[in-house]
Formats: sequence, C-alpha cells, structure tokens
Amino acid sequence: MIEIAVNGAAGRMGQALVRIIAEDPVTTLVGALESSGHPALGEDAGRVAGIGEIGVAVAEKPAKQPDVLVDFSTPASALARLEYCTWAHVNMVIGTTGFTAEQR
Repeated sequence: MIEIAVNGAAGRMGQALVRIIAEDPVTTLVGALESSGHPALGEDAGRVAGIGEIGVAVAEKPAKQPDVLVDFSTPASALARLEYCTWAHVNMVIGTTGFTAEQR
C-alpha cells in the first residue's frame, strides 16, 4: 500500500487527486493538506472532493508520515513542503506552477 499526502487538497487538482487516491486499491490517503487559515481545515477531504466522508481531515500537517507527498498548491507552500520532505526522507511530486527563476 502506498500512503500518499496531497498538499493543496482543497484545490481543483487536489480534489481530483483525493478522488483518484480514494478509488485506487493500492493507495491510501494519509494526509490532505492546506495552509493555515484555509476555510477547508478540519473538514473531511472526501466531502471537500465530492465523494463523501473518507476519514481524513484537511489539516496543516499530515497525521502520519506519507510515502509520497503530491503537491498542487502555491510556489511558497510547495517549497515549504519540499523542506519537510527532504528532512523526513519523503518522496515528493510537485505539480505546482508559477515558480520564479530563483525558486526553481
């Protein structure tokens, strides 16, 4: 089982990822992440994604360390999550766009 966290889980791509991960028999969603103050914090990620409750709340930090963190957020948030992934030895897929030359 591949345990995945999604950063930017309440956005369009994040919601699509939550739906795909929930349907895939070899993946488990262990984190649905958003930034501090986001209105979806505390809500069930499945409900936000339109598939009903799946038992994973949207939070600022993953409750469990994932095998992979998939990011579709903002450049600043992606870079912050990249620091975490580097430190925690978590694989990361970045789908975020809009990075400046310096951020890349």
